[in-house]
Amino acid sequence: MAVVADKPSVKTSTKLDKVLSMRPTPRVERMREAFFDIKPAASIERARIEARVMRETEGQLLISRKAKVFAAVVREMPIHIGPDDLIVGCTSVGPRTRNIVPGTVGSMQTNLTDADKKELEEDLAPYWRDQGRVGRLAAWHYGHNIHGMEKVVKKGFLGIKKEAEERLARLDRQEPEDIKKIAFLDGVVLAMEAASELGKRYAVRARELADLEEDSTRKSELLRIAEICDWVPANPARTFHEALQSYHFAWLMLTMELY
Repeated sequence: MAVVADKPSVKTSTKLDKVLSMRPTPRVERMREAFFDIKPAASIERARIEARVMRETEGQLLISRKAKVFAAVVREMPIHIGPDDLIVGCTSVGPRTRNIVPGTVGSMQTNLTDADKKELEEDLAPYWRDQGRVGRLAAWHYGHNIHGMEKVVKKGFLGIKKEAEERLARLDRQEPEDIKKIAFLDGVVLAMEAASELGKRYAVRARELADLEEDSTRKSELLRIAEICDWVPANPARTFHEALQSYHFAWLMLTMELY
């Protein structure tokens, strides 16, 4: 009896195979090496901002105070653009820097300056203890969260702000159940306004760096970054690059808010 051998199977290349087999570009290699060269650091900047705003708003509704903290953090945290960045933004004052969680003391202090340690121990930590926020030292964590990033990309933060304003306008301020919603929606409006401004801050910084840049290619990249950040995350993304940048900004602000 004749036996017919099976034909050797031919594996079809998938998009994932192509991605996994791609060689990193020189830019990616530079960014990778630069990342591992950075010494991990810690910052009390976010805790400092939150403590100030919470002190200024004592007696107000907590939901309003938290919205004001978020707005201040987004508007005041120092920003950073790396020499090879095309998508910009850090969760702290720079790469590989962790924000100290308010009200805690511990080993992360070794990454702080002496002045920051003194401020943390003598001012910030005692304030948070008085507020009942006592615990071990921790740094921020990303947590396990799934959020509606698609809405940010499609509508922009100004679009979400408009939705909140429209809902506020429909409330009956004589109706007890509607009155309960006012503080939350006011907080949404405040937070979305601040979130929409983050791109502008990076646009300004990108243009400042472009003015100092001698390499024509990098100068063009920085000016393009500025154009993109002028538009997102305030407005709906129009291109893939804008969508990536808008998503990244939303993720950064999510981690800033989750402390």
